[in-house]
Amino acid sequence: MDAPPQEPPTIADLVARRAMRPPSRHTALSARSDHAVLALLCPAMARWWKANFGQFTAAQRLAIPALAQKRHTLLTAPTGGGKTLAAVAAAISEMFVLHQTDKLPTATHILYVSPLRALNTDILQNLRSYTDAIVRHANLPESPIRIAQRTGDTPPAERLRIIRRPPHIFITTPESLALCLAAPGSRAMLATVNTVILDELHSLADSKRGVDLAVSVERVTELATARSGAQPVRVGLSATVRDLHQMADYLVGSNRCCAIGEVAESRHWNIDIANVLGDCPFARRPDISDRVRMLLEKQIRMNRTTLIFANTRASAEAHTFALRQAMPELAQHIQPHHGSLDRTVRLDIEQKMKTGELAAVCTSASLDMGIDVGSVDHAVLLGPPRGVARAIQRIGRSGHAYCGISRGTLAPMAPHDLLECIVTAALARHGHLDPQTVPENCLDILCQQLVGMALAAEPDGLDAAAALALLRRTHSYRQLHEHDFQAAIDYLCGPGAKLRRGGRPTAPAENAPAQSSWTDRLFISRRGIRGLYSQNAGTIIAGESVPVRFRAGPAVGSVDEAFAELLKPADRFLLAGQCVQIITCEVDAITVEPCAELRPTAPRWLSGQMPLGAAVADALRAFRKKVRAVAPAGAGAIAHLLIAQWQCPPDAARVAALYLLAQHQFSDIPTDDSLSIERFFQDDTATLVVHSLCGRAANEALSRAVALRLFRATGSNATVSCADIGFALAVRAPAARQLDRVAWRGLLTENNLRADVSLAAEKSELFAAQFRHVAMRALAIVRTGPGGRATGGELQRHAKRLYAVLRRNAPDHILLTETRRAVLRDALDIAAAETFAAESAAAPLRLLDLPGPSPFAFALLGGSDPDAMHLADAESFLLAWHEKMAQNTPAARIG
Repeated sequence: MDAPPQEPPTIADLVARRAMRPPSRHTALSARSDHAVLALLCPAMARWWKANFGQFTAAQRLAIPALAQKRHTLLTAPTGGGKTLAAVAAAISEMFVLHQTDKLPTATHILYVSPLRALNTDILQNLRSYTDAIVRHANLPESPIRIAQRTGDTPPAERLRIIRRPPHIFITTPESLALCLAAPGSRAMLATVNTVILDELHSLADSKRGVDLAVSVERVTELATARSGAQPVRVGLSATVRDLHQMADYLVGSNRCCAIGEVAESRHWNIDIANVLGDCPFARRPDISDRVRMLLEKQIRMNRTTLIFANTRASAEAHTFALRQAMPELAQHIQPHHGSLDRTVRLDIEQKMKTGELAAVCTSASLDMGIDVGSVDHAVLLGPPRGVARAIQRIGRSGHAYCGISRGTLAPMAPHDLLECIVTAALARHGHLDPQTVPENCLDILCQQLVGMALAAEPDGLDAAAALALLRRTHSYRQLHEHDFQAAIDYLCGPGAKLRRGGRPTAPAENAPAQSSWTDRLFISRRGIRGLYSQNAGTIIAGESVPVRFRAGPAVGSVDEAFAELLKPADRFLLAGQCVQIITCEVDAITVEPCAELRPTAPRWLSGQMPLGAAVADALRAFRKKVRAVAPAGAGAIAHLLIAQWQCPPDAARVAALYLLAQHQFSDIPTDDSLSIERFFQDDTATLVVHSLCGRAANEALSRAVALRLFRATGSNATVSCADIGFALAVRAPAARQLDRVAWRGLLTENNLRADVSLAAEKSELFAAQFRHVAMRALAIVRTGPGGRATGGELQRHAKRLYAVLRRNAPDHILLTETRRAVLRDALDIAAAETFAAESAAAPLRLLDLPGPSPFAFALLGGSDPDAMHLADAESFLLAWHEKMAQNTPAARIG
């Protein structure tokens, strides 16, 4: 008998593992006593703190002393642990002391950067309430500390006021910070900064947005150091960081030390899993929808405020509408919240949440982080959150207070999602987070930042050597090769140049190795580039949106251009939780009015698919292995295992056990011990299913290589479907029958995998989309120019023409180089694909001939494309097939 499953590691285990890391330049902080911390604050602030809080949180005992000593600090602590106050307390205290001695200048001291506009507004209101309260304890007539924010929503008049009278605390987003650095007035304001705070660090560091921010922070550091001789203190805040040393590297760059304050989990978690599938795992969607609605109604009636997380904006709208229909007496107290709602609508909903006026809010990702959502009693997650960090963030919105109890319910909407929820809940209870990777040497961000730096250097021009040195001080560009830097300059100074060269070439040092050289300075090449930069800078490539307005009233939100193109007058759809009917539908705006409709259309917003977290994928593989060992004993044994080892509720465990037993009986439960491949036929088409639980991005890479190799071997094209748990190929039946174990080994070999994936990807829509995004970030294609704002179709046509020219005339152009890097490392995860191929080469290969798709295969196919199986009614098929499967139909072995 196998040994009992091991529980996921505890926080203590994780801390012990980190202690075994090689020596680092970063040091761990030790907590100080409340008395010692209080002594670091000015008298008025100390009196306020004692009257308002009584004591310090663990995070504050770690961070406030370190920041009072001007040490770069990474602080990670649970949601509600007082991180924001820990980050600003020392600096605010210092400003009050300066004011009392008439030495507080009209200048910006604190730069606070957060990723969300809603979070910015929340921070602004909280900091103002703190400083106003301290003012009362100091017996001052008004607060000497001014606080302001700038985001994409900030009106031009307010931006001018900020520059003319700089705030002491300036709150902004990464995109607005980059724009501030390019403008003379706001750049001068940033030169006085002595503290830089980066909030929700984990949500920034693993994306190109984080790379861009890191360079901007380095530029602020250079400005401030040149003015005062002292580097600003950097503070990073997060509730969900696994690799603290990597995150500290990202925060402070390549040549600085960082103090790390880690607070062990002090929150109490009450995480439940709701069974909305019923008695049979293969339930019809209308039945599941009814049970979900009943679950939500129950939670709303039990609690003062319930926060409901859907995985898409369309789903958030649909659930808001359904709940309003089911609970008309609470209709005005049930609201949606997402990024496509108008700013005034979002702010109104956020304010009502804080004052407890709302019974429920249905959101997608806009309330994941940071914002103080008031007295939320319970969080319901519809569908798996796809990662432990996201689960903790979302459930942590409830009981959002120090040492509070966070209550959450995971409601899986499909049988395989139930398995993912069981594993995710267990990992969340033990604090085992997903690892993160910081992107490196992103060449499109490099080009955009060089333009911004050149604008900032006008009229003297940008010193190229100094720019390279600055870039290398960031973690993401610490190994930036001189060749790539030269390529970026050559591109920016080429045809249609944004920059031009000036000065003399840099002479290499005596006996130095041969290397590229560049001119001393770079200048803006033509008028109007500042406007183009300000209108197009940024890293988030969102679909073009069309505003939606009421005929007699304000804007309500927006829909994607692709959805708007399908609309016509009199059409009805959901927005802001209500059904609206189109009056006029123009290219630049849609006018609507409220209407009554029982089944309106939910808009489709283009947004990235959430990938499965690596920690959840690893745990799912271990989970499968343990279940496979007890599956021969039946559903009761599986259910007992799930209850005992994963704390799964009994009713959910019973349904999960039936699903797992069905997979075991019909096919096999795939594990790392072997590579399982299933085959079934429909007419003259065969579907080949590879069970590779390594994440969608890695499976996208594997499937493209396998499809290319299959074509080479058989001359047959394949239609590919991918999911996190594997991939499938639909091919002609004769080609499928040629594939024995030897053939499959050749299709899945690690040899030349990277080259085959590159070749297959470069001919795909994925490559075209990535090229378009790279070209837009590198400012080769601009969304907004002298002729106005380009549509999505126009951008695609511009990108297609540019790609054709570069591929024909300059195949090694920097835009193509970065696209290939982004496709292989960001979109497809070639490293994980290579690891899977190498490991599977040493594992036994199990080929199974089946009469139809296994339960796991159906989850893969149905989740990616329900039409891939040519089924008129997939749900009816599953129910009928489940009855047949109860007869224990054995699988045939191929080859």
